[in-house]
Amino acid sequence: MKEASEALLNADELKAKLDILRPLSQTQTSRLKKLFDLDLTYNSNAIEGNTLTYSETKLVLREGITIGGKPLREHVEVTNHKAALDYIETLTKRAPYIVSEEEILHVHGLILRGIDDNNAGRYRIEQVYVKRQNRVIQQFPESAMLPTLIQEMLREYRNRSSDLHPIELAALFHLGLVKIHPFVDGNGRTARLLMNLVLMQNGYPPAVIHIEDRVRYISSVEHYCDTGDADIFIVMLVQSVIESLSTYIKTIEGNIVWE
Repeated sequence: MKEASEALLNADELKAKLDILRPLSQTQTSRLKKLFDLDLTYNSNAIEGNTLTYSETKLVLREGITIGGKPLREHVEVTNHKAALDYIETLTKRAPYIVSEEEILHVHGLILRGIDDNNAGRYRIEQVYVKRQNRVIQQFPESAMLPTLIQEMLREYRNRSSDLHPIELAALFHLGLVKIHPFVDGNGRTARLLMNLVLMQNGYPPAVIHIEDRVRYISSVEHYCDTGDADIFIVMLVQSVIESLSTYIKTIEGNIVWE
């Protein structure tokens, strides 16, 4: 798709500019981490139905404040997502690095910790599907197939890591995991975290899929699951990466006013 190719070129140009401006100072790194931890946590949880606002998520994340009238689960989802972000950040410091099955399960375990401990970090043992208006529109693989499918996905990831653009690689990792749907819950959050792990390992900032783009995001994932065509998702992801690259560059150049 021409649009995807052009978007990747734009991302490459910004990435080259960011590389020239590196290394970041400790202050810049700290500010960006705080910003992206909040943005990623709020938006990823909101996509899955968490009702905490951006400001409320900020209070839970940074002040440890309990928001009256909001479920305990939603507070735990915030702290769990932050813990998972911290974990994948430690993984980005390994080089060379390839995502493993153990780490997929560990990230998922952090996402569901204290929410569903029976399923946290474990493959589902039941059949799952997408149902709308009492009609099944998508059925995911049987549970007995999950370990094999994950290994096949990881093998494909390793084989393509040298010939795909890093953003395309991150997109396909996300799409592959969601298509397998290995968990009872937490598939989307886990996929977005691991997508960002691939990006960060390749020197890119994390990509924020905004709640405002939820319909577009879900539609692009469903399109891939139905057709195998990843281009629509890749274009959306590249646009998110470009936004993150711009934020990094503006921060280094001192063009962002921080709270």
